[in-house]
Amino acid sequence: MENKYPVILVGLCLATLIPRVLPFFGNFLERVSATGRRALRLTPYAVLTALIAPGIWSGTAVQAPLPVLVASLLAVGLAWNRFPLVWTVLGAIGCHWFVGLLL
Repeated sequence: MENKYPVILVGLCLATLIPRVLPFFGNFLERVSATGRRALRLTPYAVLTALIAPGIWSGTAVQAPLPVLVASLLAVGLAWNRFPLVWTVLGAIGCHWFVGLLL
């Protein structure tokens, strides 16, 4: 079987490059439908959820579940109220730390 890593590497490069370059071609966002614009606007939250959710579930097996649950609920609440992504993450981290100190 031949080495498929170069093909995978080129595919990953294109998958990273296309979303970054596409908005520079003309009025890309004006040609996207309202549903597409909404999906693009919500993408950072979806990616953050996909990155953090497995850690939340595996973290409860190692430590007390209360700080994880409270921090998760705070992060969901902040994201739901459209707080900036950085403040959502920092708020959840601070909440987890603070509740962990109380226990």
